Amino acid sequence: TSIFDLDELLRLIIILATEELHAETGSLMLIDKDKEELSIKTAIGIDDDIVKKARIKIGEGISGWVAKKGKPLLITDVETDNRFSHMRSGKNYDTKSLLSVPLIAHGVPVGVINVNNKRQGEIFTEDDLDLLSTLASQAAVAIENANLHEFLVEKEWLDREMEIAHEIQMSLMPKVSPNLSCYNIKAVSIPAQQVGGDYYDFISIDENTLG
Repeated sequence: TSIFDLDELLRLIIILATEELHAETGSLMLIDKDKEELSIKTAIGIDDDIVKKARIKIGEGISGWVAKKGKPLLITDVETDNRFSHMRSGKNYDTKSLLSVPLIAHGVPVGVINVNNKRQGEIFTEDDLDLLSTLASQAAVAIENANLHEFLVEKEWLDREMEIAHEIQMSLMPKVSPNLSCYNIKAVSIPAQQVGGDYYDFISIDENTLG
């Protein structure tokens, strides 16, 4: 929870998950709410091409099911699980046993952690599922913190940019009003926010004419 770099955090989470569960491969997927799909943000033991191209609709496949239901899943025999059948395409699938658990923030699934195949050929157990679920609950909080930190940093940067823009805009305004014998002239510009679209100036056209 003290790591605020999101990429570094996600990488650490999947390293911890695969190491603690002695898994051959693992992936962490986050939900794109606009597209209603999951994409892999970091992975171990999975080809880069698969990581870049993988897109899973919410509700489809194992990860999609977990993301939609918000419930952890233990599968001890992938070959006999109907939810995985469309991914096998008639071939033996490399994954024999897997765990898939949701990342839930404020009661809403934001992603999924998957680990596949124990290194010694063992099958994942309910204890393994409980361990990964515990890690996932802590990871979801850490991810939320990292996202919030990133938002605040960006907001601080934008606020500073707007402050600079405000200073520039104000510097373009006349510092003093003209001193005329026949008129008293005063002006002020106060943007509703930090900057505005209005501008004024006093232009001396000749000794008897002011623009």
